[in-house]
Amino acid sequence: MERPSRKNQARHFDTGIARANVGDWAGAEAAFTTAIAAGRVDWEVFVSRGNVRQELGQLDAAVSDFSRAVELSPLELMPRFNRANARAQAGDLSGAVDDYTGVLELDAAFSRAYERRGLVLQRLGQDGAAESDFTRTIDLSPDRAEPYAHRAALRALRGALEDALRDCQRALSLMPAHGKQRDATTRLMKTLERAATAGVAGSAPPPSQVRSRSAFPKVQLEKRRTHGSVVPGGDALVVIERLFRKQKIAHTTESLGDPLGTVRFSAGPEEITGVEEVAVELLSAESRLILYLLVSGKPKPGARREAIEFVTRANAGLVSGNYEYSHDENRVRFKTSLDFRGKKLSFILTENLWLHAFEAHAAYDEALRAVFRGGTNAKEAIAACE
Repeated sequence: MERPSRKNQARHFDTGIARANVGDWAGAEAAFTTAIAAGRVDWEVFVSRGNVRQELGQLDAAVSDFSRAVELSPLELMPRFNRANARAQAGDLSGAVDDYTGVLELDAAFSRAYERRGLVLQRLGQDGAAESDFTRTIDLSPDRAEPYAHRAALRALRGALEDALRDCQRALSLMPAHGKQRDATTRLMKTLERAATAGVAGSAPPPSQVRSRSAFPKVQLEKRRTHGSVVPGGDALVVIERLFRKQKIAHTTESLGDPLGTVRFSAGPEEITGVEEVAVELLSAESRLILYLLVSGKPKPGARREAIEFVTRANAGLVSGNYEYSHDENRVRFKTSLDFRGKKLSFILTENLWLHAFEAHAAYDEALRAVFRGGTNAKEAIAACE
């Protein structure tokens, strides 16, 4: 057994850093674990091992390491910030918001904490608060493209098209000449220009705080009909029905009978490669539309970790919408949404939401399902499709 000396601690820690730098995550985790066993117990070694475990998809273990680092050095920013990132990736959105807020209490000028918190708040449906965080990020880091792109996508979904278009233009002026984020922002700008030409403009008022729904509700939902009541939704229902008719996709409609007045449209579009089910949920009380594309197939048991890494890599830089992985169901789907509070739901925005979702997924579908089969790893698959 090695003696617990500073030399041994430093040697194993340095080995872990070197292995992490070349992407040898398993080797890095082993080296950091050995350094801890040799007596190195400080926030840096736990953050380093937590980062590696996050790369390996071991999110609970990563959160545990970051928590240990917070205990050891409660005034350091990175342990709390990294724990927030891991919690957000694991679906613990309220925990992530608490951690980002804690970081900002320590350093009110940490712009990336505002940006990351804004992304999580958007996932929680708190669009007004999310936009405020993106704006604060821009105030602190006006020369970064990403916060403009995030705010543009959010403003577009809320119907503030002119503001969104200006954010797109600013983001593109700051972005590299090539890259998936530039491509996505360019597509969004073209969509906004088409919408403006069609006369769809205006800004929705800031939404109130609303009850959050499950970050990954089950794809197969029990049909719970409302008893003796009118199906909610009004004109919005007509718009969604028109959308399915235009796409020539047969579908079923069900009222879930919950306090949000949720109506769900679902179909198994056999003619669309790579999509097992498309579902549109209309949350009448929130004036929100959510679109889900369930990816065909499931990752093989040995491919789960690579599928999770693929989802994480694909989500980085997506301007609107994101992939989600359900650990319980071992399924992947793409999700995007539209907030039309204070406005009448328009067909053009609904169709644009639909087209963007299918376009975004089409770019990744073949590579993602290759990862499912175990035919490639996540890093190579992402490189091939981007």
